[in-house]
Amino acid sequence: GLRPTTGDGLPLLGTTSVKNLYVATGHGRNGVLLAPATARALAALLLDGKAIAEVFSPTRFALAA
Repeated sequence: GLRPTTGDGLPLLGTTSVKNLYVATGHGRNGVLLAPATARALAALLLDGKAIAEVFSPTRFALAA
């Protein structure tokens, strides 16, 4: 099946510009392997407000204004 990945090979994790919309995608072939760490990071964000490393930010591909 399809295994979505990003141009830089790093997953997209975290908040978006849409209120209460969070993403966890782009893991490619390592999705199943990274699922526990991804779940832990998102749980920490949602429950404790702990930021996810900027390198995984879903906005890193946004065009500059």
